[in-house]
This record gives sequence, C-alpha cells and structure tokens, in this order.
Amino acid sequence: MMSTLWSLEIDGEKQDRAIGCLLFLKGVRAYQAALLLARKGLCTESHILIRSALECALHLAAVRTDPAHVKVLQDAHERHQITQAKGLLGYADRLDAKLAARVHDFVSHELPTGKSPNLEAMARGTGLDVLYQMVYRTTSGFAAHPTIGALERHVAAGADGANVLFAPEYELLDEAYYLLAPVGLELLNQIGTLLSTGEVLQKAIKLAMGWAAAK
Repeated sequence: MMSTLWSLEIDGEKQDRAIGCLLFLKGVRAYQAALLLARKGLCTESHILIRSALECALHLAAVRTDPAHVKVLQDAHERHQITQAKGLLGYADRLDAKLAARVHDFVSHELPTGKSPNLEAMARGTGLDVLYQMVYRTTSGFAAHPTIGALERHVAAGADGANVLFAPEYELLDEAYYLLAPVGLELLNQIGTLLSTGEVLQKAIKLAMGWAAAK
C-alpha cells in the first residue's frame, strides 16, 4: 500500500502536489467529522479532530513550502513501522509463525536517517505558529489528552458539591466553531496556493463545505 502511495501520480502532477491533495482530503474529513460532532454536542471530541485537521494543514504547508517534506513524511512512516516491529519481537511467542517471520524480516531493515517532523518547528517555518499555539496547544490540554483540564470539563459545581456531567456540551459550541473556522480556511488556503488554480480552489471549497452544510 505505501509503495503505491509514494509512487502515486495524479494527472501527471508532481509527487508533492499529489501528497498535498491527500493531506487536504484527510484534513477535510477531520474537519467535517469535527463539525458533525460539535453539532451533536460532543464538542470536546470535536476538538480532537480539529487538532488532527490542523496537523494536516501544517504538513500541507510544509509540502507546499518545501517539496522535500514528502521524503520526511516517508522516512517518519518507515521509522515508525520498524520501531513497531521491534516492539513486537518481545511478543514473538504470541504471534503466529507467518506474522513472526514477517516481523523478523522487517526489523532487519535499516532505519532511515533524519528526525521525525516537529510540528511546532513546522508551524514557525510556514508562518502558522499563531494558529499552532491557538488551536493545537489548546486542544492538547483540554481535549486530546486525559489532563486535569480535560477532566474538569466533566464536572460542575452544584448545591450539594460537585456534579459529574454526562450530557451534550452545547455551551462549548462557540468555542468549537472558533477553532474550526481558521483551520478550515487554512486548509483551503494551502491547497489553493499549492495548486495555483482558481478553478481547483473553487472545487476544493465545494468539497470542504458542501457535504457538511448539506448535513
């Protein structure tokens, strides 16, 4: 599957543009899902997907700025696969023979050189550091991880003490929309700049907004 992805060509376009389109697609799907969850009152969960959409926008911006970022993504993926395979070696006795043989073969591969992508550095390098601090950092502490800040969202003061909340978070809708809007716009901005075609940008806007609006 990955070998197919890295050799992907879309209408003869360069690889960075093909990968950029895929990053846009993944970001739009996360954006759409975040919007639907927010409308159902699952605003904290919506924030997790907003964070994912922003990651796609950051990588898309990095690919647009430097096509060599595609190689960075490829190397990071291969390092992850090899590291995971090495971790499975400790449980080889629990794997079937064919899978164990594949794991042993995989760990013999040489780890790619270089470092994994650093999102904060990417944000600074692409001029998206404010968006990173505003969205990524915020959703990290209050949604993506089981921090005290995230847990406190499920508790409210009551007459007899603290009450545990298990209900839609419609009071957080404005916050969800506030975080969603700039991420969606940045995805559109980056794909439009990468493709440098007004017609394609119009199609991207229709793709990004049409389905969610219909719902």
